[in-house]
Amino acid sequence: MDAIEAAISFGRLIDEVKLTQEQLSDKVGKDRTTVTNYLRLLKLPPEVQMGIRQRQLGMGHARALLAVSDPAQQVDLFRRIVESQLSVREVEDLARSSKKGSLLGGARMNGTLHKQTAKRLSERFGTKVVVKETPKARAASSSVSALPTNSPRSWPSWAPSPCVRCSCLAASRSP
Repeated sequence: MDAIEAAISFGRLIDEVKLTQEQLSDKVGKDRTTVTNYLRLLKLPPEVQMGIRQRQLGMGHARALLAVSDPAQQVDLFRRIVESQLSVREVEDLARSSKKGSLLGGARMNGTLHKQTAKRLSERFGTKVVVKETPKARAASSSVSALPTNSPRSWPSWAPSPCVRCSCLAASRSP
């Protein structure tokens, strides 16, 4: 019996026999949280449920998908799991970052995107830019070598002007 079959069976028992999740968990010998997690699987889109039935996806992956509220994102993430053979931990990280509304709709930046971003910023500022993902926080950080102070063309209009006396950035743009 796969997880979806179990979830359907648990749901029927709750509906037809009028059991609570607690009573059902006692009868089937599982924790109430386990019964709840099985029942939550039924909230996943049909394509994802079919993936669980075909054993393309495990219970851990499915629970991680439930953290994503948008069904279309759940299906997209399901496809990525199958394609890239993502671990449960990776899926949990992606689901967490999609909830926070990251730059890439939940996906972590990859090396290619870091290079493209650094190149565009380098061209814009006329100086070396490095974009790195911090491993612990799963966030991107960037470092910019000294911004050019002598070329008004390369100095961004939204940035404060450099101070002529001490080369610091003035609080407001000078005329």
